[in-house]
Amino acid sequence: MQKKIWAILLSIMPHNRFGDCVAGLLHFVLRHRRMPNLHNPKLYNDFLIRIKVGGTLHLPLRSAISDKHEVKAFLEEKVGRCFPQTIALLDSAEAIQSYDFPAGCIVKPAHSSGSVIRVDADNQDIPRDEIAAWLHDDLYLRTREANYQRLKKRVMVEELIDFGEGALVDYKIHCFSGKPQLIQVMRGRFTELTENYYSPSWNQLPITFLKEGREYGSHAADPRPKNLEDMLRLCERLAENFPFIRVDCYTDGRTTYVGELTNLPQNGAERLGRPELEHQLGRLFLGDDADDVFRERDFQTFQSVETARA
Repeated sequence: MQKKIWAILLSIMPHNRFGDCVAGLLHFVLRHRRMPNLHNPKLYNDFLIRIKVGGTLHLPLRSAISDKHEVKAFLEEKVGRCFPQTIALLDSAEAIQSYDFPAGCIVKPAHSSGSVIRVDADNQDIPRDEIAAWLHDDLYLRTREANYQRLKKRVMVEELIDFGEGALVDYKIHCFSGKPQLIQVMRGRFTELTENYYSPSWNQLPITFLKEGREYGSHAADPRPKNLEDMLRLCERLAENFPFIRVDCYTDGRTTYVGELTNLPQNGAERLGRPELEHQLGRLFLGDDADDVFRERDFQTFQSVETARA
């Protein structure tokens, strides 16, 4: 029912900054059953929604880094070549149907999020109709994230980075006010996703998010990457001047590759596994370090959302 209401509301909102702002606030209320505090935020999602409706997503830089191909120019300028090579950009169904996809590549929409196909062998059956349908996907219309509004609809064929250890481990590094603070480690990209969270000093943190009403599962403790400090320094350079950005990367312990930059995880309305996490993660926007925020062993002693609103 909520999805139907959301779709109807989106269909009547004008495609401009005012419509995007109203749609963002309505989506927030539907997800969290409360109004955000935009003037003096203290909670994690209040900070995120302020970014979404405050106008910064309309800036050209936010659009450029949302395009999975165009972002590579930004990455190279800031930190050098730290990304997989783009092999081809396909902008029509005809080009997709006739293209000879090489073995050892990744196929994904440059203008959208979430879809990815891995091609391992020359004789692999390629779902070309599915890939062509990506060209009709408009993430802006579905989410009202303004940074996606004017992106060219293209399918990107990218070299496959393979460390020879099966599916890559995803390191999603959340940066607050230019500082890496949370390291999200995701496994099972092509099977069943699990995730753990760590501080920059690699202390595991009791953080969980909800997807479709359920928490992601966790997995056994992850080994600390050998090049963790290099990864964090790279992310810090990329995160300069952003109140929040997530750097999605992977590593073999020597080299760090950046897959993409994420402006707003889950459309800026992520639901947390426990209410008190809203306040704890909100402190990261205010300059506190993750280790300080989660130093207490009894996590129930932290200030609750209700107290934070007072």
